[in-house]
Amino acid sequence: MAQQTINIGATANDGTGDQLRSAFDKVNDNFVEVYTELGGSTLSNIKLSGNTISTDDTNGNLTLDPNGSGTIVLANAVTASSTVVITGATTVNGGFAAAGTSGTFITFGAADVTPTVAGGNVFKSGGAVTVTTFDDGVTGQAITVISEHAVVFDVTGTTLKGGSADITTAAGDVTSWIFDGTNWYLTNFMDVSADLSAGH
Repeated sequence: MAQQTINIGATANDGTGDQLRSAFDKVNDNFVEVYTELGGSTLSNIKLSGNTISTDDTNGNLTLDPNGSGTIVLANAVTASSTVVITGATTVNGGFAAAGTSGTFITFGAADVTPTVAGGNVFKSGGAVTVTTFDDGVTGQAITVISEHAVVFDVTGTTLKGGSADITTAAGDVTSWIFDGTNWYLTNFMDVSADLSAGH
């Protein structure tokens, strides 16, 4: 239904506007349509305030569900201030970076033997230290650690899995790890001082 506008006449009390009953019938029709659009007779759980869409109930989910095969289109940049969980396939058209705050790397604490890897995927060492594990990992998380110092990764008797002997890195070396929920597995070790021209 199109919005119904009450005819108020050309001037006050000129007798050309809608009669009271007709005018309020239009008001009722308009309100019925608004209530229906917002979720029926009990209204919806959605709150619109300024440019914010939120839910009325505490901890309520907000679902964007297009009709049929329609898609959700976000026309401009998107910022997420909390964890984003994707349960389906993901397609990225364009550049993609999984890193720390503000699109850069995160530096570990200088003496932290179990540095946190929450909030990023690319890290640099903060000092010469022996790392025994990475804290706050998420199952399936892949991280890259750029050594800026002499860093030892203790892979014997810890949740770091990377062979039978500890790995000692120097400034410029790079290690990559993946987390299975319990252990961190070494997937790559690039020794910056090695001859890599042969591809190994």
